[in-house]
Amino acid sequence: MGRNTRRSENRQRLALEAARIMADGGLDDINSARRRAADRLGVTEREALPSNAEIEEAYRGYTALFGDRRQTETLRKLRQIAIDAMGFLAKFNPKLVGPVLEGTANAHSTVELHAFAPTAEDISRFLIDKHIPYQEGEARLHIGGGERVGFPTFSFVAQDTPVEIIVFSHDGVRHAPARHVDGRPPRRANIAEVKALLV
Repeated sequence: MGRNTRRSENRQRLALEAARIMADGGLDDINSARRRAADRLGVTEREALPSNAEIEEAYRGYTALFGDRRQTETLRKLRQIAIDAMGFLAKFNPKLVGPVLEGTANAHSTVELHAFAPTAEDISRFLIDKHIPYQEGEARLHIGGGERVGFPTFSFVAQDTPVEIIVFSHDGVRHAPARHVDGRPPRRANIAEVKALLV
């Protein structure tokens, strides 16, 4: 067996193991699942590590085979909560990102939204005016070239589900920073695109 063939098989095994860890352990952090899978299978070669896309594909295949209706219903509920939150935040052009969009979410997942405003205070004032209790924080995201930059966040609870808003300036619509180690920007979906996932 050639080295490339063995590496490809290791990537597939790792992707499936990471998918199983996510599905069975209620984990939606792909990076953590990849690390756990690599530790469990004793794989140390970086080139053998599957990409986020490979793990997401394996996860969808795994849950299609072994998942139950509860997982499907949970994902649908989270996407509906995302739609409601996006409608509520419509003036800030919100986009859904992360596991709820990608289909790898579970009952413990957070609805992650990117929102766009001149300043974070605009969103703070909006939430206060609407009497929404929230917590402030910061998300450290990768910008081009690998630099990590802090972005303000606002978190609140909707239907017992945590919702996190990461705030960008208006030009952040064109430049999506990457949260994942592969350096790629996350997929973003507007409210119409999320509604289409429920059809």
